[in-house]
Amino acid sequence: MDEQPARAPMNDPGGISDSDLTIVIDPAILSTEEENLLGEGAVIEIENEQILVTDYTQPTITTIAAPNGRGYNGTTPAAHADGTPVYFSRYPSRQMVLDSLSDAIVLLSADLYRVDTYEFTTQPGPVQIPDDVKAPLHFRYQDGDRWEVGSIEILDNFPHSATGVAAQCSWEVPPGARAVLTYKASFARPTLETTELTIPIDEEPTSVALLPEYLPIIMARAVSALALRRDFDSTTVEFVTEALEIQGFPVGSGERVARAIERYGLLLTDRAKREQKLSNKPPPIQHRPVVYRW
Repeated sequence: MDEQPARAPMNDPGGISDSDLTIVIDPAILSTEEENLLGEGAVIEIENEQILVTDYTQPTITTIAAPNGRGYNGTTPAAHADGTPVYFSRYPSRQMVLDSLSDAIVLLSADLYRVDTYEFTTQPGPVQIPDDVKAPLHFRYQDGDRWEVGSIEILDNFPHSATGVAAQCSWEVPPGARAVLTYKASFARPTLETTELTIPIDEEPTSVALLPEYLPIIMARAVSALALRRDFDSTTVEFVTEALEIQGFPVGSGERVARAIERYGLLLTDRAKREQKLSNKPPPIQHRPVVYRW
């Protein structure tokens, strides 16, 4: 396994702002070899921000303004408190981890989906609906005290909808009726580390709203993407391979760790897809004191 990345705490009373160009560290815990990593052209990481080093004269790191120094590699310049760890020669960076997780969540929409509902009043023409609609699961409209099953067409890239997506009801659906669309929703891309990924208990789901069983899929895909950028030693490969085989997954002992984890993610995805197909039952509709179940 790789050693812990070199790091030193910031030693700058009051911390730094998002535009400061000098960072003072406490080099006491650093070896000579580690300090040598801080020369011109090095990239350090403080929380999610990457910073390009233009000079290091113990104990001060110097940089230049964003985006070629502060906020390097497309990261966002930010204020950092005194004592925050300053990492260098670190792989993967926190931003890379966040990006890999976010990419995995977005790509998950190609295989799986979350179930959401949208209530609207029918019109003779197209009706604007949320932009996360992938496909309809169930559509029902109210006709007096009865709920009828109708058909609906999803219009993608619709220019007259602010969301770019609209729904058009079939001819038998009367205008002015209360309607409930249950649909396959895509997963939104999280942009912050603090974004809630799973559905909170007894709360409205977020736009990400992953089921807990999807988390191992996301983790496997993200780790696989990161691992493909770097080789791992044979000990790590053998350990992961044996762990998967114990669980009954057909992984060859000589596979690279990235491929083993990727394969594990695909197996979890296939399992989740099968389970989702078995659970496509529309949610109940509340009408006055009556709950209608299908």
